[in-house]
Amino acid sequence: ELYRTYVVDRRVISFGDFVRRSTSASADMFKLTGRGYLRPGYFADVLILDRARYRPRATYVDPKQLSEGVRTLIVNGKVEVDGYRMTGVAAGRALLRTPKAYCPA
Repeated sequence: ELYRTYVVDRRVISFGDFVRRSTSASADMFKLTGRGYLRPGYFADVLILDRARYRPRATYVDPKQLSEGVRTLIVNGKVEVDGYRMTGVAAGRALLRTPKAYCPA
């Protein structure tokens, strides 16, 4: 787990760099237009977390595990987590990516 190992335990990556890699850098790498930044006209995805309580729990085997310490989560402008509790709103959607002809993925 990137956060626990490299940000908290080893302190190799700063918290700010972790956030950038998880947001704008990922959106830029995958060419996700309108995502990854807080800008007018972009999708409003915002995470407010308690750094002392934050623990990602999802894995490749079990990707639906929710992280601990998420105080508020806003996806596409709708509140999905409020006061550490799920609201029942499901505003997210799958982002489809068309592979390039030279790319086997």
